[in-house]
This record gives sequence, structure tokens and C-alpha cells, in this order.
Amino acid sequence: MPEAAVAVDSRGRSRQLAEELRQQIIRRRIEPGSRLPTQRQLAKHYNLTVVTVTSIMARLEKEGLVVRKQGSGSYVAEQTSTLDYIQSDYAGENINRDRCRVWMNDFSRLCYERGWAVRWHFVSEAEAADIDRLTNRFATSHSVLVSMDNARHVVRSLHQRGVRAAAVYTFAQGGADTECPQITIDRRQMGRKASEYLVSLGYRRIAYFGPAERISAQIRMRGLLDVVQQHELPVPAEWLIETSAEDVAELRRQLHRLLSATPRPEALCVADQRQAGDLQDAILAAGLRIPEDIAMVACDGSPPNRPLPVELTVVSESPDDARDEAVKLLAAMQRTTDGIDCSNCGPMPIMLPLRVHVGESCGAKQRQ
Repeated sequence: MPEAAVAVDSRGRSRQLAEELRQQIIRRRIEPGSRLPTQRQLAKHYNLTVVTVTSIMARLEKEGLVVRKQGSGSYVAEQTSTLDYIQSDYAGENINRDRCRVWMNDFSRLCYERGWAVRWHFVSEAEAADIDRLTNRFATSHSVLVSMDNARHVVRSLHQRGVRAAAVYTFAQGGADTECPQITIDRRQMGRKASEYLVSLGYRRIAYFGPAERISAQIRMRGLLDVVQQHELPVPAEWLIETSAEDVAELRRQLHRLLSATPRPEALCVADQRQAGDLQDAILAAGLRIPEDIAMVACDGSPPNRPLPVELTVVSESPDDARDEAVKLLAAMQRTTDGIDCSNCGPMPIMLPLRVHVGESCGAKQRQ
């Protein structure tokens, strides 16, 4: 085998070893305090040099995952606290785990560096709705972060049991909630920002698509209405379309009706990236072009469950911002004497900034 190919293969095995150890430690498949195999054993198993394994161990030690003891070996770092992270897992979808896997790994690693072991709990919509049962389940937890539509209600219930808890990825609705420690997104502003961006590109006839079962999507539609009313743009009621996220056939029927209208919309503001993908399929199947015949912007931070035909323009928060703010909020929570006092956590809510990620679907290149 050529030397270059051997080097590439060696780098692949090196990355494999580092990632396997990292995942086993973060996911607690190797318990804190456990002694790891010797560097010679690892080198032999992965066909690497001892020098390479030593470098990997040094990197894991720098990440806070491993402690090396002179003359004794390498050990999994001890943890001082356990964090329970409750994440919604939408019924029939079950793709949140894949969507946020990178986010989860990064967040787990940052927590581990600070001495917290993260336990992830995915709950169905029915389980999320049963606040009393969730509260009883986590009443003895050290710290809890909750990420689902009714997160603030769960957090308040946990506070009453003296549990340190905060809400992550909630959506702002009505007045600011200053009592509950939370990281939130202004969904209405998300709809406004998407619509304002379309208006800035010269679009005047804008329709809306969103999943009927999601409250947060309905709030984004209100943001669209704010903008079209501000600019005195036409927005017939039949242009505001809500269908089930699961009913692709109905989505296609509504789109066909919309495209047959005179005049028809120039652009779509879509509150769900998965629906945006289904809409793109239907538009292209009808022989129309995106964005030349109809443009599209999504206001949704959850990525689609597949590659889309046309790169989507998206208004969303940054996952990195959410991750970093969650780690800072968790650190602040540890300084509280009980689960209710959030005075150490700073002004609430923590509002994540929104950004426009420009893709091909909005026609920005053609119109600017």
C-alpha cells in the first residue's frame, strides 16, 4: 500500500478511536472513575502507534473526559452532577434524535467538561402533556432542562418540588415571562423577519403554509400578518393555509388550488421545513421553477428530514447560540439555593437572536 494511503487510513483509525471513546464516556457506557485500557492495548487493537494513542488521550484529557495518572493509567473523569434533559419527540416523527444529534453531542461534551453528566429523555406528546407525571418522575433530579411546547409549565411544577429547572427552546407568546428561567425564541418575530425579507426583495403577494397542529406555527403566521398589514399588502384568507404536517396529499391539493388562483402568490412563507420540502416537490412537479415562478422562505429552526431540491432560505436561531446559552444558564442554576430563585441567572427570558440564512429558494441573487 502506498505511504500516503497508509497515512490516510491511520488518520481514519485515529479519529475512530477518539470518537468511540468520547461517545462511550459522554453516554456513560463507561462509568465515571473507570480505568480505560492501556495505551499499548488500544494501539494494538486499532493498529495505531502508542504515540498516536497518547496524543488522543491528551486531547480527551483537555476536553475534560479523561484523567491521566502517572504510573497508573487513564481514567474516565469523575462527575459531580447529573443533568436530566427532557426533549419532546413528536409522535409519528421520531426524527428529533437525528436532527439534533450534533447539538446533543456538543452540549453533552461541554457539560462533561464542567462536571455534569447529561441524561437524555425523549417524551411523546402524550407524556409531555401529563405534567404531574413528569414532575413526579424528575422530582429527585439534581438539575433539569426541558425542551418542548409546555416547558414553562413543567419547569414551574418542578420548582414547586424544589428542583433546579429551566426551559430551553420555548417560544415567546404575549408578555415576557420573567419568573421562569428560560431560553426562548420569538416565533412571531421569526414570521415577521421571514416576511420582511421577502418584502425587501420586492415580493408583494405572499401566502403562508404551516402545520395546523403546532401552536408555534400559528404564532409565526401572526408575524406574517403583522408585516402584510403594515405594508398594506393583499392577503386573502385562502392564502393562509394550515394542514397537518403528516397529510402531504392535502398539502398538495391546497398548493394546486393556490397556484390556480388569479392572481397567484409570488412567494410562500412556510413555518415548517419538512412542509417546505413537500411544497418544493409539488411546485417542481407542476412544471414551475423556484424561485423564478414562486419563491420560498421558511421560518423554522428544525432542519428538514432530507435534502431539498432547491436550497432553502431560512430564518432561524443559531443552534450554537442555544447550546452556549444553555450551558451558561445551567452554570447559573447551580449557584441557586433552590429551584425557584433565578436571581443568579440574569434577566429573563434569554432571547435567542434570529438570522436569515440565504439559499436559492428566495431569489435574492436574481433580485439584488
